[in-house]
Amino acid sequence: MTLEVDPRRAEVARANLERAASAPPIDLRIAPALDLLPGVEADGLAPFDLFFNDADKESSAEYLRWALRLSRPGAVIVLDNVVRGGAVAGPNDPDPRVRGIRRTFDLLAAEPRLSGTAIQTVGAKGWDGFAVAVVES
Repeated sequence: MTLEVDPRRAEVARANLERAASAPPIDLRIAPALDLLPGVEADGLAPFDLFFNDADKESSAEYLRWALRLSRPGAVIVLDNVVRGGAVAGPNDPDPRVRGIRRTFDLLAAEPRLSGTAIQTVGAKGWDGFAVAVVES
């Protein structure tokens, strides 16, 4: 299953998924993920074993809460673009994306069911990185 807010990106994803002929087919839903996740739960589609979050950084902590809610022990949660050019190291950065990622790290640190780490990468996009967490029992 993949959730995509941008219809143009969803069409690119759909074309790639069709070309890959994935089996079983991928369920692609188009709308803001925070609007779709309650329906995913209500439809009984959880639990999931892997979450990859590359959505808006302002809501990252909310996505992490949903991932934890829709997962089982052993599930892996990957959060992309969490270094923000190193800005997450500064406690008073006014950028809402940085503040959202900092709230996410606070949640990750406080949640006893999660064990995780962040990894910084350096490349064409500059300083970036991702976090990986495992849902404990």
